[in-house]
Amino acid sequence: MSLFSFHGGHSGAYCRHAKDTLAEMIERAITLGFCSYGMTEHSPIYRTEDLYFDQKHQTPAQVQSEFDQFLNEATRLKIKHTEEIDLFVGVETDVIPLDCYVEKMQAIKADARVEYTVGSMHHLAGGKPLDICEEELDAIEKDYGGVVEMEKAYFVAVREMIENLGPTVVGHIDLIRKYRGKGYIFCDEVIVEIKKTLEAVKEYGCILDVNCALARKGTGDIYPAMGILEMAQGMGIGVTLGDDSHSVADVGGGLAEGIRVVAGAGYGGMMCAKRVDDEMVWVEVGLGEI
Repeated sequence: MSLFSFHGGHSGAYCRHAKDTLAEMIERAITLGFCSYGMTEHSPIYRTEDLYFDQKHQTPAQVQSEFDQFLNEATRLKIKHTEEIDLFVGVETDVIPLDCYVEKMQAIKADARVEYTVGSMHHLAGGKPLDICEEELDAIEKDYGGVVEMEKAYFVAVREMIENLGPTVVGHIDLIRKYRGKGYIFCDEVIVEIKKTLEAVKEYGCILDVNCALARKGTGDIYPAMGILEMAQGMGIGVTLGDDSHSVADVGGGLAEGIRVVAGAGYGGMMCAKRVDDEMVWVEVGLGEI
């Protein structure tokens, strides 16, 4: 078995809600026999009001400096371990500040050190974080006047992010159900928006992140939920694995469940990036080869 992940590598040096060093996480991936690993630190913060709870002691300038340090360290590790594993330097983009995130994220994408992007949606209602705790998500729900309208707005926002940024990978596309538990099902009105968003994924040639964070934690189902994966499979949308690791212990966690779910949705293979002549090349790998 040869594992891979293209969403993860959040380390304690550059992400305050993560642990361990990036070097230690890469060493763990090598020990586990990974063939490829993508390091996708969160994009930096540009306004004080957007700082996460664990960044309140910092300034946006400090967070931006740490992100630059991440790009340098990830590049160093990529070169150091070139004979052992294909490492790729990426970034998990976001949608804040709303009025200028496109410009900010496109500038990051243009950085020569960045090889690919994971486009994610962590905010709604003008920039409120939706994945910090259930109470904050409930408050956002009230802003939209109910769960259905909130979920519809979320998938519209994901679709707009795809259209604006054209990310390589779309991260945890249904993150909005993070606190809904196992077996959560979206209503028909929301599924209409999900289908439109998947059409954008297809149109822009993105790959879906089969994100194993909830499975690793035992708190929910793989992202995307089975119904969404089945729709994606029917549309010919490619998928890849993401452990969404935030520590050494997380590396590789939940990937076996991700493979099982992908097979159950009808996929025969997944997309994996390899380094060919120093270029990032995506190829489909049969599930039996993983």
